[in-house]
Amino acid sequence: MRYSTNREAGWASSACAGLHKEYLAATGMRESLVAVACAWVEQRRPRGAVVAALRDGADWICEGYAKYLPHRIETLDFYYLSEWLAQIAAAGYPDDPVATQRWRETQERALLWWGPRQSPNELHGWEPKATPAREVRRKQLGYFENPQERMWDPTCLRLGLPMGTCAVEGACKHVIGDRFKEIGMHWKRYTVEPLLHVRATLLTDPTLDLRPYTVQPARALAA
Repeated sequence: MRYSTNREAGWASSACAGLHKEYLAATGMRESLVAVACAWVEQRRPRGAVVAALRDGADWICEGYAKYLPHRIETLDFYYLSEWLAQIAAAGYPDDPVATQRWRETQERALLWWGPRQSPNELHGWEPKATPAREVRRKQLGYFENPQERMWDPTCLRLGLPMGTCAVEGACKHVIGDRFKEIGMHWKRYTVEPLLHVRATLLTDPTLDLRPYTVQPARALAA
């Protein structure tokens, strides 16, 4: 996975060479995978360190973090929050695309540098007359008034931490799709599970020699 806080940064292989990437893949229920992933992170967390836990809007991820990853800074995907702003802008300026875009960009800049503290103030001052717009206001105000520690934190950006989950989503295609979803492939759980682990292991450490773990061919018995 490749994370960058500079949108103008290059994506050449040489720029990614120094990044350490670790992959974890398994079949089963998503809640079980979150539990395993959090345990995996906790085992590698230095004593006293805090883990940056990024997520999108799925409640089951938030619940898994709360249960299995106590030492964390939890932040919501910046681009996910940007989608909320787009809905508000469209409802607030339904007949003015230019004003819609301008308002959204202004709020995105404020969100990027100051976090979500200003957004609820904007929503409280907005009093739409149309019923659909009032529903958007009610719903989005509820989102932005959630506990602030679960919202976007610009401190993470300044520390060089990821601001979006797109790299994780891309890794799903890289780890799973590129290997297990080719034309004509059909898998059962007991056949795909070990290969998933091998795939994730080799992508984490391409230099790993798996020959010691392979089944040795039977030796011919002496007559």
